[in-house]
Amino acid sequence: DKPQEIEDTRSTFTGLVLLLQCLGKLSQDEDSKIRECLFNEEVVATCIALLLQADKTLPRVTKAISTSVLASKSQNGVAGFSYIKRDIVKVIGNMSFENKTVQDEVRKLGGIPLILNQCNIDDNNPFIREQAIFALRNLLIDNPDNQKLINELKPIETVQNDILREIHVKTELGKDGKINLKGRGQK
Repeated sequence: DKPQEIEDTRSTFTGLVLLLQCLGKLSQDEDSKIRECLFNEEVVATCIALLLQADKTLPRVTKAISTSVLASKSQNGVAGFSYIKRDIVKVIGNMSFENKTVQDEVRKLGGIPLILNQCNIDDNNPFIREQAIFALRNLLIDNPDNQKLINELKPIETVQNDILREIHVKTELGKDGKINLKGRGQK
């Protein structure tokens, strides 16, 4: 029964990737009526909800992460979902191009911080950082409310990184809002 579950997961993944790639292509079309139709069918809201779930369940992978960590993720069934987050961000970015309604909707749905969170290297999602930067550009251009949201963001805390932990380096958020690195024995 386990091989059938794996095959079902692969089929679901393949279908989702193909759907996202089709939406990505459609959302690039210069005809604003196509993007309007996609928006009316709640593609943007669905993409944000999907990105939120993907961000929670699909870990960011970098070459620096050890193979044992990757092996455990593979056994949990999440390693195979490559490109999902990148393709979602691409659709949101394309849909936001010169469209204030979409830009505002993404902000209202909490999509801007979510897209900001994708501005990291992720080997399972090649070029996600570039897609996220492009999406942010499209979300911020000629939209003072979205720009204000970005300007009001403040760092809350640092997240400890396994790689830094291995070399005995700790990150701290300074009173000035900047990240400080502390080595072993430093206070």
